[in-house]
Order: sequence, then structure tokens, then C-alpha cells
Amino acid sequence: MTDQNQDENNQNENNQPETSTAVVASTAPPSVQDKIKNADKRKKNTAPAKARLGWGARTLLILSLLLAAGAAGLAGYQFYLSQQEKIQVLSQREELNRMLQSRAQRTEQLEAEVSRITNELKLEREALKSANQNRELLQSRISVLEKDIAAISGAHRIDWMLREVEHFINVAEQRLTLLGDAAGALALLQEADDIVRAMREPSARPLREALVRDIHKLKLAAETNVDVEGIFLRLSDLSDRVVKLGIPSFELKQEPVEAETGET
Repeated sequence: MTDQNQDENNQNENNQPETSTAVVASTAPPSVQDKIKNADKRKKNTAPAKARLGWGARTLLILSLLLAAGAAGLAGYQFYLSQQEKIQVLSQREELNRMLQSRAQRTEQLEAEVSRITNELKLEREALKSANQNRELLQSRISVLEKDIAAISGAHRIDWMLREVEHFINVAEQRLTLLGDAAGALALLQEADDIVRAMREPSARPLREALVRDIHKLKLAAETNVDVEGIFLRLSDLSDRVVKLGIPSFELKQEPVEAETGET
């Protein structure tokens, strides 16, 4: 529509000069009228050429504008695509950074957990090793204590029996010397012989042999008149042998035997 309006304006401009020229030509002399007519012809011949040149320029201008607009649109679209691509790349990069950070944190947590478990295992192994060492030490101590207890028990038993044998021999000696009671002394020596036999100690064998001999002599003394003083000396020697056996003694609390013997 813009082109049509421009054409109409051009036609109106062309028509206006013709009207004014026609008026002048009708009033002018013949020579002048011829010049005016020739000028009008030249204008008519040159006007379409100018009009044709204007259309070509406008077409080129329009094409240039269209090309410029297309180029601008293409550049804008490419810029838009580039910005979108950058945004997408940045988003992917941020997501990747978050994933890497999360994995790094998870790795640190796993490393801390592994370190904690390793330390716990180390402590447990050390505790187990210490417990095994303590158990072995306790077992060795228990073994030593058991041996000591067995030795003390056995030694205490032997010591107690020897003390009892010594007591019976001393009482037999006193009954024989003070009272002349050979039968009572014989009974006491027989009790002592029973105790020595129950000991089952090889070191006490000489003592028992001496007791057997004295018992035999006391049996004869009980039946006949024998040398009581000689038997007394023999009993004294026997008492000394009991003391010289060398069996260890222990200080243990026990009831005095003399009181029970006195009551007997």
C-alpha cells in the first residue's frame, strides 16, 4: 500500500506541471508554445526512467534490510543457542562438582570409618595379646601355687606326724622312767610305730626299725624283769633320732597334743 501511495503522488506531481504548462502555452506566442511542448515531451520521456530507478533502489534496500534482519536474527539465534549451551554446560559442571564433592565427602567418611575400625581391631588385638599373656602368667602362678600347696600340705602332714611320734616317744620314756610302766610305754611306742608306718616315707625307715626293736624289748620287759634303765637310754636315743630327721617344719596353728595325751 505504501508503494501505491507513492505512485499516486508521483502521478499527481507529473500532472500538476502539465496543467500549468498548458495554461501558459495557450496564452504564449507560437514560438514559445513550441518550446514548451518540446520540454513537456522531454519530461514525459525522462519521468518513467526515474521511476524505474527508484523501484530498483527500493528493492535493493528492502533486500538489504531483509538480509540484515535475517543476519541479525541468525546471529541472535546463534547467540541464544550459545547462551543456552553455556547455561547447560555450567549446570552440568555444577552437578558434576556436587557429585565429586559428595563422593569426596563419602570417601573421607569411609576412610575415617576404616581408620576407626583399624584402630579398634588393633586395640582388640593388643587386649587379646595382653589377656593371653596374663592368662599364661596366671596359669604358671597357679601351677607354682599348686605345687607349693601340695608341698606344704605334704610337708605339714609329715611334720605333724613326726611331732606326734616324738610326743608318743617322750611320753613312753616318762612313763617308763618315772612310773616303771613298761606296758604303758609299750602301747605308746606301738602308736608311734603305726604313725611312722602310715607316713610311707623312705627317710623314716631307720626310725621305724628302731621303734620295732624297742617295742620288742618292751614286750619282753613286760613279761620278765629286764634292765629298765637301759631301755630308757634307748628311748632317749630314739627321741634324738626323730629330731635329727631334718624334715622341714611349718608354723601352723593346731591343737596341742599334750593336753589330749594327758587326758588319756
